[in-house]
Amino acid sequence: MADKPKTVEEYVAALPEGAQRHFREIMAILSDAAPEASVALKWGTPAFSYDRILFTVAAYKKHMNFCPTPAVISACKAELTAQKVTDCVLQIPYDKPIPVEIVRKLAECRIRDLVENDARWM
Repeated sequence: MADKPKTVEEYVAALPEGAQRHFREIMAILSDAAPEASVALKWGTPAFSYDRILFTVAAYKKHMNFCPTPAVISACKAELTAQKVTDCVLQIPYDKPIPVEIVRKLAECRIRDLVENDARWM
């Protein structure tokens, strides 16, 4: 069995090539939305944090999950009708373009919620 990644770079490098491209793109979008956030593995998944976790991104075989918070997904639900979502996750298939504006809006909403309301991640 391969060693588990210890850094975000190792996490991304272990992904298949098509997944790496998508993953790097979403990481760039989130880094742009939260330039002062630290990025590290939490529970084996890349997580952006200030004093608390802002959001995580996890890679799977055919898609990645962007996970802000249930409150953020709920607040933006009307704009997510064309997307595959759960109560706390926006699922992004590797065979489709990343919905950049939606990801950016969810990230900004989560940052506002944390800064203005000191909202916990989960």
